[in-house]
Amino acid sequence: MTNNDVYFVGSMIGKDDFSDEFIDKGKWQLGWFGQEDNGQYQRMLTLLNEVKVGDAVILKSTYTRSHDLPFENHDDKSVSVMKLKKLGHVKQNPHDGHSLVINWDSDFEPREWYFYTNRQAIWKVSNSDKVDDASQLIQFALNNINQDYDYFLNKSRLTFDDDKNSQTELQKRKQDFLDFYDQGKWTAVIPKANWLSGYWDDKQNYQRIKLTSIRQLLSSIKSLTTTETEIIKLIPDNLFAIKTSDEFLKITDLINGIILNHRQEMNAIIDALNSVEGNSRLGWNYYNFKIRNWYQDYQKYLTQYDRKDDKDMQLKESRLLIKSKNIILRGAPGTGKTFLARAIAADITSNGETTDANNLTEEQQSQIGFVQFHPSYDYTDFVEGLRPVADADGNMGFELKDGVFTEFIKKARQNLELPQKSVEKQTVENHELKHPVTQKPFVFIIDEINRGEISKIFGELFYSIDPGYRGKTGSVSTQYANLHDDPSEMFFVPENVYIIGTMNDIDRSVDSFDFAMRRRFRFIEVKASDQLKMLDELDDGLREQAIKKLTDLNSEISATEELNDNYQIGPSYFLKLKHTGFDELWNDYLQPLLEEYIRGIFNERDIMNRFKKAYDKTSTQDETDTN
Repeated sequence: MTNNDVYFVGSMIGKDDFSDEFIDKGKWQLGWFGQEDNGQYQRMLTLLNEVKVGDAVILKSTYTRSHDLPFENHDDKSVSVMKLKKLGHVKQNPHDGHSLVINWDSDFEPREWYFYTNRQAIWKVSNSDKVDDASQLIQFALNNINQDYDYFLNKSRLTFDDDKNSQTELQKRKQDFLDFYDQGKWTAVIPKANWLSGYWDDKQNYQRIKLTSIRQLLSSIKSLTTTETEIIKLIPDNLFAIKTSDEFLKITDLINGIILNHRQEMNAIIDALNSVEGNSRLGWNYYNFKIRNWYQDYQKYLTQYDRKDDKDMQLKESRLLIKSKNIILRGAPGTGKTFLARAIAADITSNGETTDANNLTEEQQSQIGFVQFHPSYDYTDFVEGLRPVADADGNMGFELKDGVFTEFIKKARQNLELPQKSVEKQTVENHELKHPVTQKPFVFIIDEINRGEISKIFGELFYSIDPGYRGKTGSVSTQYANLHDDPSEMFFVPENVYIIGTMNDIDRSVDSFDFAMRRRFRFIEVKASDQLKMLDELDDGLREQAIKKLTDLNSEISATEELNDNYQIGPSYFLKLKHTGFDELWNDYLQPLLEEYIRGIFNERDIMNRFKKAYDKTSTQDETDTN
């Protein structure tokens, strides 16, 4: 028998486990009786109708565990577990929308599978000729082949998920790599950038070139061993997803090892791609791939450029901001994005001496600007606009006033320009100066950046804040330039200004966030687990309880269908424990928020009960059986 598809089906209907009834009566049921209009049911029904006589079916339940695992779990992180309760084969699919007739195998011994799991009522897993997650699960379920824990553990450490790197961020890193080598002077680095990314930027002129990613090139080798096939799965299609030199070295060694083992076949594949309509493309400047030294330029970029001007910074996000000029901290509510933004600003303005803004000098604090966007915020608040004023006689009129961002930029420009002048000139222009001015960084924080109408607030400043147009190169004339004392005066953002934005991923206004603005910012995800240090403000015993409840609750949220990590609870909610108890925190803050998250989802009450049980759990051994 060939096992192309195996269906893993849940044992729960609502809160009740029907495993014994299913096995005793030789059947399986989908549930949702009387609720057939539910969207989730409709998705499961599509899979149910695909099931054929003779297909293998596994009765399963899914939960998480952090202890008593058959492998080392040093960080005590929650691991997804799927218990395989019974194996059977389909005798009949009556296509009644709810049931299957199953011949359950009496000799099957229940066992647990880890990592690659699913909580859906029906999970279709397809087999293939390759050794991958699905095929390993099927071999484990049908033939009792031991699970290779090292495979999944190593994969979780080495894989780089391109989906977590927005396309904008990957394109920005590619351009940054080109700028590092000054592409206008050294065009030899351009094809290497294209090999790393797996695509040509110039589609019009190179549309005939059969460019594929390095991963796809390696996959074309027909003589790959099983181990090499698995190694290739560790390589991202876009190598710009790799952000550190250590990570890139690991992947480089894997790629070069496969090339060395199959050098002749690899050369043949490259030669076939380096031809147009059967003719050699020797006259072209760019090739699909060259084996020799393909990786060295990006390795140099990672080891040198990522460290440029950031050696004294305490936070990795500070180093990213120095390099990128503009970043946006994105994540679930309460994950401490604003807290982190202030810490980054303190880190940079103090040159790495502190991440606590309270420890900054008065002068350093003046180098940090802050504003929170909201729907009624506009250009006149941010850049400049007319404001009502009264003269000495009480007569009302209007006067052009700088917005909060313009005021901040003027301070940064003054600091940037004064150090370029002699000490005598500095003293003449600012008689209050006691010491010569040195160039300092200025950090501007825009909290809830996605809640404002970006194009209306920034206007022509879109151009000036672009990292590639800082300084006088990006000068623009503002909307009220005709009212300036000098109408020819131009606005620009100096090189010593760094901008941090924050946004909630689940905010509905994220979808409408201006794409022109997205291109000018580097997006950094802030996870709830990354900011647990915020809870250091709590007493030790209270802190441990808070971390335990937060971790368990977030594991349950992530495991809930139609939710994901973006809906996790951030640690800032638990800071309220300084003034309230765990019950009040749940009743007054967490429960209303979670109820809003799941509004309209099937089985809202059951989901909330699971959330509450996870929150109240006192032992890491507690397990919640779900589909």
